[in-house]
Order: sequence, then C-alpha cells, then structure tokens
Amino acid sequence: MHNLKAGMAKIVITPPVGSRLSGYSCRQAPSTGVLDELYARALVVDNGQSKLALVVCDLVWVPKDIVIRSRDRIKELCGLQASEAMICGIHTHTGPEMDNIHASYLDDLVDKIAGAVYAALNRLTDVRVGWAQGSCLAGVNRRLPKAPRTPYSLYTDPDGIFDPTVAVLKIEDLSGREMGVLFNYACHPVCLGWEELRISKDFLHFTHGVLEKEANSDYVSMFLQGCSGNVNPRWQWDKPDLSPVPMSVWPKDAASRLVETRRIGQMLGAEVLKVLASITRYETDLKLGASSRTVTLPVREDMPEPMKKLLAERAQHCPQTAGKPENAYRQVASGKKTLETEVQVFRIGACVLIALPGEVFVDYQIDLRTRIKSPLVLVSELANDEIFYVPAAYAYKQGGYEVHYSMLPPQGGKLLVDSAVEQAEQLL
Repeated sequence: MHNLKAGMAKIVITPPVGSRLSGYSCRQAPSTGVLDELYARALVVDNGQSKLALVVCDLVWVPKDIVIRSRDRIKELCGLQASEAMICGIHTHTGPEMDNIHASYLDDLVDKIAGAVYAALNRLTDVRVGWAQGSCLAGVNRRLPKAPRTPYSLYTDPDGIFDPTVAVLKIEDLSGREMGVLFNYACHPVCLGWEELRISKDFLHFTHGVLEKEANSDYVSMFLQGCSGNVNPRWQWDKPDLSPVPMSVWPKDAASRLVETRRIGQMLGAEVLKVLASITRYETDLKLGASSRTVTLPVREDMPEPMKKLLAERAQHCPQTAGKPENAYRQVASGKKTLETEVQVFRIGACVLIALPGEVFVDYQIDLRTRIKSPLVLVSELANDEIFYVPAAYAYKQGGYEVHYSMLPPQGGKLLVDSAVEQAEQLL
C-alpha cells in the first residue's frame, strides 16, 4: 500500500551586507560580504490524513515571536496548525544577529519561512522513505577539565561525552529519483571564528556542497542541528594531549581557517553520502503524528554574573512591545521565577523527530536515543525558541562557559527531555 507524499523546497534568506553577525560578543564590526548564501529549507510530508512541515533556517536561531508569526502565516497559506510546523535554526556563528537586525528583514523572514513551506506543499509527489545511521568524528566534546583559559571552557576534550551519530532520512520518488535528505548531527558551526566578517553557514556550506554536487538541480539537503551545547568541531587548533595544555592558536589569515572549515564540512558530508548509499529498504505507507507542549521551567536562583549581564543587555536591545510574546530572557529579566517554552515531537512512520529549545548538552540527545524505542531518533536543538544553554546536571559543579550562560537550574534539561519522551511514546 502507498499513502505517502512529500515535497521539499529552499528559499534564500541571506541578510544585507552590513548586518551584524551573531555568536561572538568580541566581534564588533558589521558583515563585509557573503561567503555563501543562507536558506530556509522546508520538508512537507502528507499521508492523506495528516501533514507535517519542518523548516530549517541557516540562522543562529529563530526568535520565538518570528516562529509564532511564521506559524500563523503557514496556517493562512497552507492550513497547518502550529503543532504541525517545526521551525529550527542551525546555530551558525556567521549568520545575522537576530536580536539586532532591521525589522524589515524579520518581516521578510516570516514570509520566506512560510513561502518555503508553501513551495514544498505545491511540490508534493508520491515518495518512498528510507533511513539509517552512521558515525562521524567531525565534532568533539569541548569541556576539557584542564582547559588553559579556565577549567571546562571551550577546549577540545577527546575523552569527553560525545555522540558521533549521523542520523539520515532519505526521500525519493517512486522511480528512485532522489528528492532530498534530512540529516542530523551535533556540532557547533564555529570553524570560521570571530574574525570572519562574511555571512556563511560555516562548515555546513561544504557539507551541503558534498551532498548537492552530484544531485539533480532541485535536490534539497536539510541539516538538523543536534544537541551541540558542549560540542565543537574537532579542529586541529587545540592540543589537549600536550602538557601543559597550550592556548588555541587560530590562523590569522581567513584562507587557512577556510581550509579547516572545508575539511570538517566534507567529513560530515562524506559520511552522509555513505549512509545514503547504504539505504536499500524503503517505506511508502507511514503514520504521521505531531505533538507540542508548553513546559514550565524553573529559573536558577544562583544566576551567574555573566548571565545577569547578558539578560540586561538583551532586555535593553529588545524592549517588550504590545502584542509581542515574551521570549525567555524577557521573562527572566522581568523577575519571573519560571519561564515557559515549547517541546515538540513529530512522528514519521517509526521515526521520531524531537525539537528542543536552547543550546542543549549532547548528553540529553544520547538520553533521548536511549529512552525512545525508535529505529531513528532525530533531535534538534534551537527549535521554536531560544533559552540559552541547557547543561547536564553534573556540569553545574564543574562550572565552565555554558554553565555561566544558563538561566536554568540542574533539573531544567531533564524536564525538557521527560516531556519529549512522554510525547514520543504517545505518538508511537
């Protein structure tokens, strides 16, 4: 029996040159050019009874109010409910600074996110879907206990917790013509560094290049950012095996940084290609399901000074306006003791797609894949909302960069994961 249709599309969302770039407070100059285009990439699946839409934007994240506005526009254009539209960012540190960009770009972004879904919906065709997993060492834990600057802070730890899983969902029409791929991996896109002033997807530009190079012209590759809160690229600039551990030595010239960015991106792309080639079994009759819940999280009482400062800066740059929903930092900066956010789950056949807010430690991704009984669990962080870092409970005693920039107490991550597991079990 066959009941499954799918469509894929992508639309350019590159901001104007001169926009501020995200990811580094030390980067003060605006962007000076475009290294590669940014896109909103959409996948729509339809089994005749249900429709689901996934949109992945090549942005550091998508602000909560833009998610809400985009979902409203998607409902208007396509008839999908809010719980049936999942909107994620890839966390590139060379995309636009979303809290400090002209309102006209954000208005246009809403239309383009919805437009990508509408385009995908109008390309629905009978499809078959296959899935498999691989393994890649493009990423690595970044919380070395003996890090040279401060313990547990932003330095390669080859012995640290890490998930090398590359989860792959392959979509092709019934003739075997490949339409696209959805692949999931956890790794911060930060190879280009703070001195880079050109707009880019970072290493993912080269990953997509590997996948799309030999494909047909309308092929769409979609990357789902896994829980990379404590995962960086496994670059050659850290030397954790030396004693004493030296400071990272990043090349001053952009060309050398680009070489390493290409190497990391092609590693991941090559593994996705290998996994795609291994898929020989397909499904054409799949159950679809969607679930979304509001989760109330406690705000930590021992708020670190760096987080207090950041909250004050964000609240000042993004004043509350009438009719605009409060994002997480507005909620906390106003003195609230809890914050509300969203956990969303899709079911595509036996596969599960989990959407979590914030920069989540990879430990929780591993936990989700252990607890959910599914052959393929795809996990996206920075989905539908941004709540800063979500560290694992043990990390609070260690300290380090991510702990200093978290609004949550140690139990915060477990509350998110428990909600995801419960929703997945109900959908399955």
